[in-house]
Amino acid sequence: MFIGFVLGNEEMYKRFQEWGYTLVFKPTIPSGNGIKGNCDAELVLQETSDFYENKFDNAVLVSSDGDFACLVKFLIKKNRFGFLLSPRESKKCSSLLKKIGTKIVFLPQIKEKIAYKNENPPSKP
Repeated sequence: MFIGFVLGNEEMYKRFQEWGYTLVFKPTIPSGNGIKGNCDAELVLQETSDFYENKFDNAVLVSSDGDFACLVKFLIKKNRFGFLLSPRESKKCSSLLKKIGTKIVFLPQIKEKIAYKNENPPSKP
């Protein structure tokens, strides 16, 4: 998981690692109302490298960013793309991703199906 490192989120990072994720931290910069961690180029490079080293069968991309359309097209062409999980609602997901024609699951539409029913989620999935 490529993610911008933000002080105060250490517990969340620890949980992801406990669940088996490998985190690649990127520096963050102030951006408008929040912060931004530029991960696009690194993610595309890593995914392409992993493809050529046969490290996965099917990729699942979690993003709404149209900058990844070229990566999605490449992986579809190589029959190695599963689906796109957009953390945003349909109208806020890039049209560049939507017009590719791949399966997109919009997280807000399935939120109730995957949300924890209590405030203490299990320590491991």
